[in-house]
Amino acid sequence: MKNNMILSIIAILISVLAIILVCTKVDNLRLDWNAIIGVLSILVTVLIGWQIWNVINFEDRMKSVEMRFEERIKRAEMRTDEIVNEASNTAYRRSMFMVNLETSSVYMQERTSNPNAAILHLAYSAQNLESLQKINMRERDEIIAKFIFNAYGIINSHFTEIHEENLNLFTEELKNTPIADKRITELLLYIERKKLE
Repeated sequence: MKNNMILSIIAILISVLAIILVCTKVDNLRLDWNAIIGVLSILVTVLIGWQIWNVINFEDRMKSVEMRFEERIKRAEMRTDEIVNEASNTAYRRSMFMVNLETSSVYMQERTSNPNAAILHLAYSAQNLESLQKINMRERDEIIAKFIFNAYGIINSHFTEIHEENLNLFTEELKNTPIADKRITELLLYIERKKLE
């Protein structure tokens, strides 16, 4: 746009200058075809050069637009991949949480219960508690309630049978969970009180 304006101003100035020169030397006005053809040739050459320059400039602008468009596509693809990976990772962690939670229940329901295996599976579930952050509140509360219920059941029934390192692993995983739930805090305080008994 700016280049077109500059070229228009130059063309107007040349026209005005040509009119002034012709009007000042009008002794014998005769048509000099050679001069007219020469001026027209120069003007046509300038116009053709200007068109070639516009085409080259247009191609550069198109390449720039194309590069920006491709960059946006790549960013969108990368963001999509991140979202898909995050969703699949969250789903995997949630399923691992549920598997370990159910396994801890199974260990406690057998005739020969194994509280150490059960508390370890609860510790593994605690590692994946953060995967529950993206589900609805009601479902999350139900799952955490089941988790807390299993933990209290194991600790109440078999506290003396649980190895200290397994209990420490469980409490560490609970302390590291990003979910702020008062029931988890109460469970940690309960475990500390049981240790002091």
